[in-house]
Amino acid sequence: PADTDMSDVGFVLLAGGTGSRMKANMPKQFLTLRGQTVLQHSIDLFLETLPQVLKVGPAQVVLVMDPKYHPEYQSIVDQ
Repeated sequence: PADTDMSDVGFVLLAGGTGSRMKANMPKQFLTLRGQTVLQHSIDLFLETLPQVLKVGPAQVVLVMDPKYHPEYQSIVDQ
């Protein structure tokens, strides 16, 4: 419901896969879907969509990923 208080809830986004089952040249979370990565869609859900719908977003979102991808997502983590 729209009145759900998420101010004391946190989420962990696990983006540590390798993409081996997809037989892709990169992990599936970094593949593009509708103009942005699958991971960006997930991040947007927790940082933009949920706060708009629920009026209060989650207290914390933790992103777990391979360190080699940190530079690409550091600006989002810093928000």
